[in-house]
Amino acid sequence: MIRMTKWLVLAILLSTLCSAKAHAQIAPIINAVSCASSAVQTALNSVVADGTTVVIPAGSCTWTSTVNYVAKFSLTIQGQTTVTGTCGPGGSCSAADNTAIQDATGSAALHVTTVNGKSLRITGLSFVWGSGAQEYIGMLYVTGNTQALRIDHCHFYHANIVDLVIHGNTGPLYGVVDHNLFNTGSTNEDAFRIEHPNWNGLEPSGTPGYPDGLGNTSWADAAHWGSNKFVFFENNTFVFDGGNSGHAFAYDCTALGGRMVFRYNNVGPNMALQTHGTGSGDHNYRSCRAMEIYGNNFNFNNSPGTFNFFALLMLEGGGLYLWNNTVTGFKEIVDMDLVRSNNLTYSEGSSPGDWGYCSASAINGVAGPSPWDSNQSGQNGGPCLDQKGRGAGDLITGNFPSKIDTATGTMTWPHQASDPAYLWGNTFNPVPSNTNYGDWNATASGSVARDRDYFLEIPRYNVSGIFNGTSGVGCGPSSGLGCSNPVPQPSTCSPNVGYWNASTSTLYQCSSPNTWTAHYTPYTYPHPLTVGSGTPPAPPTGLQAIVN
Repeated sequence: MIRMTKWLVLAILLSTLCSAKAHAQIAPIINAVSCASSAVQTALNSVVADGTTVVIPAGSCTWTSTVNYVAKFSLTIQGQTTVTGTCGPGGSCSAADNTAIQDATGSAALHVTTVNGKSLRITGLSFVWGSGAQEYIGMLYVTGNTQALRIDHCHFYHANIVDLVIHGNTGPLYGVVDHNLFNTGSTNEDAFRIEHPNWNGLEPSGTPGYPDGLGNTSWADAAHWGSNKFVFFENNTFVFDGGNSGHAFAYDCTALGGRMVFRYNNVGPNMALQTHGTGSGDHNYRSCRAMEIYGNNFNFNNSPGTFNFFALLMLEGGGLYLWNNTVTGFKEIVDMDLVRSNNLTYSEGSSPGDWGYCSASAINGVAGPSPWDSNQSGQNGGPCLDQKGRGAGDLITGNFPSKIDTATGTMTWPHQASDPAYLWGNTFNPVPSNTNYGDWNATASGSVARDRDYFLEIPRYNVSGIFNGTSGVGCGPSSGLGCSNPVPQPSTCSPNVGYWNASTSTLYQCSSPNTWTAHYTPYTYPHPLTVGSGTPPAPPTGLQAIVN
């Protein structure tokens, strides 16, 4: 009897432990009672555990006040909108707006502040522009410094200015935005903006100029090409609904040190890409930092005599690897404008109150050269601060007129390392019967040079030749991803020339005369954060329901 009692106690104990373990593994669900902003705010305020899913039911709700959530836990916010299709090149994408949030807030409908070490997923929601909205920070505004962000299967519809903003204001913020449908309706509207104003985090208390939120820390760090240290936009569809007389932009990599990878998206019709450089907008801000653009289908408008756009990418700043895209209906692929080399778009002031112009002589009454540029002989002020072909440099802090290079304590060129742009493997179908410039057109007053600051595939549009390692970018050893004109990899090469090995998906760079070094391999596709997390709207199963 005693032995039986012991076994019974042991069985009960084991059953209790197993039950407790199983219970501990069950993530909670919090069901918002409706899609109203007050109900969603109440549900978010109830989150007390990692792995929580806040479910927003079907409905159409107008939000007149912003729903704010400051994350302390890993969280999924899930509505009932469905986005079906591949959303990438060669496929299609459509949305059923089952959970529709109309933004009439004058700020942002939903603002989530993330934290390092915790994940955030926003899925199955439709964001619709409403009267009175002000979308400079987007209908959806994500800030903070998580490295596990996923925004997927959402529909962004007709924001007046910008739909989505990802703003890493307290440190590195990266993740993936995938399988979304962006319908833009206003000329010059941005589907999204990407910003990393405090890339390396907030400096210790008392450090001058911190936290400055200007993109300076992003420019003091390497680009990290081919790594996960970007916000990835993959398998999304971007459409302009405003007719053939207007255009919009899939993104603006703004002048706040933004870092992004844009891959395997469908873009168009009547949509392009843009960046903002150092010296544009608020002059304290630094340029977009780094972009990888590959595997996309861009189709603007290929009908002569209608509204045709001059360039796929309006490039004012930022490192660039642009390869294996199909580009149709533009006059050129890249139009590069080093804005501080002229006063065509923006006017610069004299230092120390501004960056000044990157020029050996005066422009618009502002004396040159500027102390912020290298001012090497024969480069008309260049290399210029943050120009194409330059990367990480000394940390700059402060605001004008007290801005300094921390390595010298004064206004000086921040010794930016060489970091050339590379373009290869792109299929270019220009507008027929128009003046076409090919893959690169530059306005830089001699400061930016081909085969020093940027390297183009040989042969390329309107340019014949055979790659021999002395200039440009070649590919081989046979046809494949990013390579339609294969040649053997030469044994000799000139510094910074590139060679794409289509068999291994690796870009080799000539690191020194006649020395090839593996330089870049694209990051894992699909992004690991998209694998195994499911496709909405089917809700997670086996979860503990907590009704708010």
